[in-house]
Amino acid sequence: MSSLFDGYLSLQVTDSSGAVAPITLAQVKAWGRIQHSSEDALIQEVIDEVIDEVENKYSLPLKSKDITATWSMYSKEVILPYTPLYSITSVKSISTDGTEKTLVENEDYTLSGNILFFEYRPYYNDKLVVEYVSKWDNVPKGLVLALRKAIFTNLEDRQDTIGGMTIVEIPDSSAKKFKQYMSFA
Repeated sequence: MSSLFDGYLSLQVTDSSGAVAPITLAQVKAWGRIQHSSEDALIQEVIDEVIDEVENKYSLPLKSKDITATWSMYSKEVILPYTPLYSITSVKSISTDGTEKTLVENEDYTLSGNILFFEYRPYYNDKLVVEYVSKWDNVPKGLVLALRKAIFTNLEDRQDTIGGMTIVEIPDSSAKKFKQYMSFA
């Protein structure tokens, strides 16, 4: 689980139950024309490390994520920071006296893309808690290609270690593609 706090917004981000990586060992081996299985464990380790690095460095959810976003105060528009938005689990407003109200879509707020719009009044002093899932229905082909490149760059250049720990490098061509899809910086 990772978390972020910027003064008004705090985030808790965890992999969803059953979260699946957007690229498999079999796909990486097929793309790289690797026919043996002697390095499968190493290849899988590099796949996992690259995916973790991309998710952390670019705030780019490649696996399904459960997000709890809490704003200490909010107004008429709230932008959900981790996208793509797959589904909203709950939206709650908590007043300064601690009274909690579950908000209902199309009654208390409307949703357009990843923006919540509150029609009735600004809730400047209330806290807002939104629980939602961020995931891709289909990971864009450009992201998959960038992952493949990053994985093979790290497989080919295995000398980068510090204290026995591998350092993951993201090649420039992959980094540019990941930045195009960044959802929150």
